[in-house]
Amino acid sequence: MGPINTRVVRRSSALRGQDLIYQEYMRYGSSALAGAAAATLGIGSKMQSSLMAISSLRKLTLAALPLLPRRFLPQPGQGPSVENMDRGFFKIELIGTSSTGKKLRGILSDSLDAGNRATVKMMCESALALALDEKKLPKAAGVITPSVALGNVLEQRLLSAQMRVEISVVSQ
Repeated sequence: MGPINTRVVRRSSALRGQDLIYQEYMRYGSSALAGAAAATLGIGSKMQSSLMAISSLRKLTLAALPLLPRRFLPQPGQGPSVENMDRGFFKIELIGTSSTGKKLRGILSDSLDAGNRATVKMMCESALALALDEKKLPKAAGVITPSVALGNVLEQRLLSAQMRVEISVVSQ
């Protein structure tokens, strides 16, 4: 999600008038297998982006999708089992350095499956913020990002819904 997240974070920063440098990474661990997995994903992502940038290949790929045998595509109602979702969780670590050199560490986590249940929680809380807390929302107009549109209202709703946020100073 780095290419998408990076654009959203940078747009949010610009709308707030902040000077921010943002980069996103995925941690794989330190084993040889982790290195191979990271390299494979990196190379595959670059190849996909490069191929999809070529109009004729993009059209061919999109035209071929309906022709894939059904056994290769998930069917309606398929997805992770309830047991797999019950074991799911996510933890995002954010590391930042201020303009004064202070290093900060943030952790965003939840005991819910990230791809299904936590995403649904975030979407529902966003909808509830729009429906129930309109007067508390920041006044903004134009093409804005979710964090600018929903501001602290969404943050408080997510914290009330048991999402965890921890912020600590790593060094001064």
